Amino acid sequence: LKMINCNVENNSNGLYMYRVTGLFIDGGTYNNNQGSANTDGVGIYASDLNNGFTTCKPNIIKNVTVTGNSRGIILHMYAGSDYTFENIVASGNNVDDADKGQGITLGWHSATSNKITFNNVTASNNERSNIWVIAYPGTALYNLLIKNCNVSGSLGSGIELYSIGTGVISNAVISDCEIANNNEGISFRATAPSSAANTGNEAHFNNIVGNSMGLSNTDTDTSDVFDATKNWWGAASGPTHA
Repeated sequence: LKMINCNVENNSNGLYMYRVTGLFIDGGTYNNNQGSANTDGVGIYASDLNNGFTTCKPNIIKNVTVTGNSRGIILHMYAGSDYTFENIVASGNNVDDADKGQGITLGWHSATSNKITFNNVTASNNERSNIWVIAYPGTALYNLLIKNCNVSGSLGSGIELYSIGTGVISNAVISDCEIANNNEGISFRATAPSSAANTGNEAHFNNIVGNSMGLSNTDTDTSDVFDATKNWWGAASGPTHA
């Protein structure tokens, strides 16, 4: 499926897709699509990406603007090929209520992982979260890279990694990003830490400033350390100024 330089605006739904592989969106605007139902009001929505295909093609979204929707981009993804998100602006997607104010939300649904890359993405002023990556129970996501991104101004999280139940997020890398003025700059959540192996996640060379909390890790498994060394926290004395 290819969409190039399309404008999809002022609908109750923007672009809505089911069971697609080889998604290629390049250019265009997906703005001001507003609705109150669970799947309404999303700028770009896809369910079952790569699911059901014997051969999967890469899925790419780049050079698009997604603003003023109830929610920005929501994708439910399966293994089989890589995913790339590049040169995207997803801002101010807050219509209806704050809980729906999502910039870019990815849900992972496979026990194996492919590479997911965010590069040069601006996600700002989305009240619930700017970038939200979810691993559902029984899944494994271990090749996530978020680089050169600007995530700011969320009342929730700038970047949220959420491991549900036996879902695993490991070896995620967040680097060279501006993470500013959110409630939580980076948030890692695990609902069942004793059954998950959320190891090797790291954030380096980021500018993490002006957040109520720079990084929150609620995974209580002491072996699941989130390595957030080598960042700038707004002061030479580090995040706690101790």
